[in-house]
Amino acid sequence: MHRPRYDDWSLPKGKLESGESWEDGARREVEEESGSTGVLGPQLATTTYTDRKGRAKEVRWFELRSPQGDFVANHEVDEVVWLSPEAARRRVTRPSDAEVIHALDEHLEQAEPIVTAPAPTPRVPSLWWRVPNTPDDWFSPDELDRARRYRKPVGRARLLRMAISTVALLVIVFAEVAPKLVDALAISNWVLQLIVIVLLLELVSTVISTPFDAWLELRHDREWELSTQTERGFAADLAKGLVLGLVVNVVLLLPLVWVIRTTPTWWLWGWLVMVTFTIGLGFLYPVLIAPIFNTFTPLEDEDMNGRVDRIADIAGVRISGTYVADESKRSRRDNAYVAGLGATRRVVLFDTLLEHPPEVVEQVVAHEIGHWRLKHLRKQLPMIALLLLALFAGLKGFSEWTWIFEQAGVVTSGDIPYVGQPTALPLLVLAAQVGFGLLGLLTAWVSRAFERQADIEALDLLEQPQTMLDMQRGLHTKNLADLEPGLVKRLQASHPPAAERMALTSAWAASKGVPVSR
Repeated sequence: MHRPRYDDWSLPKGKLESGESWEDGARREVEEESGSTGVLGPQLATTTYTDRKGRAKEVRWFELRSPQGDFVANHEVDEVVWLSPEAARRRVTRPSDAEVIHALDEHLEQAEPIVTAPAPTPRVPSLWWRVPNTPDDWFSPDELDRARRYRKPVGRARLLRMAISTVALLVIVFAEVAPKLVDALAISNWVLQLIVIVLLLELVSTVISTPFDAWLELRHDREWELSTQTERGFAADLAKGLVLGLVVNVVLLLPLVWVIRTTPTWWLWGWLVMVTFTIGLGFLYPVLIAPIFNTFTPLEDEDMNGRVDRIADIAGVRISGTYVADESKRSRRDNAYVAGLGATRRVVLFDTLLEHPPEVVEQVVAHEIGHWRLKHLRKQLPMIALLLLALFAGLKGFSEWTWIFEQAGVVTSGDIPYVGQPTALPLLVLAAQVGFGLLGLLTAWVSRAFERQADIEALDLLEQPQTMLDMQRGLHTKNLADLEPGLVKRLQASHPPAAERMALTSAWAASKGVPVSR
């Protein structure tokens, strides 16, 4: 239990009243401080200490079996948690309390097992496959209806934008826009040609996306009280995104096209360039790219910092920092994530998330630290490398289809392949989108498994399934997430849907014999 007066985690104890036995005093103190009653077991240990006035004190500790009751926060105790002996030893502040828990652990190991009627033990479902779920079991009709009414026009807008973008790219490719633009500008240097064509694609993408993004952020999300974005902020984000897209793409494509133009094994060397770029981007994103759009400050809330540190201690990980992003300047949505590699790895919390009770934030932090503990970011890198190798092998085969390049107006000479001409970039983007779309289904499947694993890690660390369920319901309904995604959306999503995650939490609770309410 947590005592706010001392800001420590300890076990229930107190003073004996006049004429009271040790056993009766133990029952009374536990009920007063934690709201729990039960069957008192044997004495486990005796500890002694000297109080601040120099008086010798003796504490006798007992086992309490079959606890029941509801805790109500008070001025002495503001939080009670039930933990496994191992987790409890890591949580308590005083070493003497940890010794008492160790004595309980030894007693439980030596005690004769209680024989009950055989019953099947509920098991947590496989984390690599979809957990059976029904949204109606977890959300009210009003919550589901509200999510549908918000998501329906958003889905239509995204389909329309995707259709327009695809048509525009096809027109650029087969109307030979890139070759004609290069000829009109009389540019012969391939580097300048590449920069011009990257700029063309970025501008076209921005022109198509801006009306949809403006409608979503400045109108639709405002009507649903999700957006705090201003017209000025939207324009600033738009300009930053355009410049950043141009710079990042040029930095990536210059060495990539150079490799294609200089070696017949370009698809292998190009793969190495892409893998190196991906790893470098992972290092630089939290310190170089993310700060372009948000201000990140170290978490200053002492209580929350203490909670984060305790979770990290329980998990046995060392975090390089917890940062708060000023996302409230554009949105009321809640989120958190782990970003970076090596020295740049950090936990990031949206400032909107900190408006929730600390217990809710703890669950989110435990999930993110679960990613950290399980080394998900590192595990993703080999998978991404293999998928990129498959993509470049596919591009190598595609590059030998001379007819399609001729239809796109790409002209080459000497030993330089069609794919090495900057004017082939729109066609390569079209082919890469198909490749990424197919390979993305595999990365999304792995990502969903990692998210389930992180949820289980959070449950194992904090052992508070009811709080986890309440957090999952609250955040998904507030963010107006898609509570009933169709098959295609589920296959493309990086996270399992809300009802599935809640079903997994419930399954974990059942496997531990912990009752939860829906």
